[in-house]
Amino acid sequence: MTPQAGAEIQTARTYALVGFIFFAIMTAVWSLVLLIGAIFFAFWDTGMWDWGMMGGSWGGGWLFPFIFPFTVFLALSAGFTIWAWTVRSNIEAGRYSQAQTSSLILGIFGLFPPIGALVGGILFLLAHSKIGYVYAPPPAYQPTLATPGGRMCPECGRSIPMDAKLCPYCGKELP
Repeated sequence: MTPQAGAEIQTARTYALVGFIFFAIMTAVWSLVLLIGAIFFAFWDTGMWDWGMMGGSWGGGWLFPFIFPFTVFLALSAGFTIWAWTVRSNIEAGRYSQAQTSSLILGIFGLFPPIGALVGGILFLLAHSKIGYVYAPPPAYQPTLATPGGRMCPECGRSIPMDAKLCPYCGKELP
């Protein structure tokens, strides 16, 4: 791997780690909202906060419509947080093809504030672009004949000059 590619991967790792942190923060926020809401409605339903006609038994019917959307947001946010950690782990392990696709999907979903707080989505889109700079899927195998005085690249199978240090097509360092 070239020094430039190594720097791009390190930047992608950093973006993915900070993006994961933003997804984790959103999960913590939704957990806190649910906890505060549950406490509020628990006291409201017992009549401890009696605000005239809004106290006592009237509050119990409001619990589900209030809690349900926040529970969905919490579940989505927690799932995307786990997925963000997996993307970061794939980048660390050098599995760039899995990380590239997942970081794009996470970036798109993360742009929706209830899930990734916008910043998380932007960071995963940036990580996707950095991985894309380094990882290019290998081209479909096309057997070619080596030109006279040339040789074949062991990575992409294309004909390259004998004195080449790098493959001009895939960038593989040659012995």
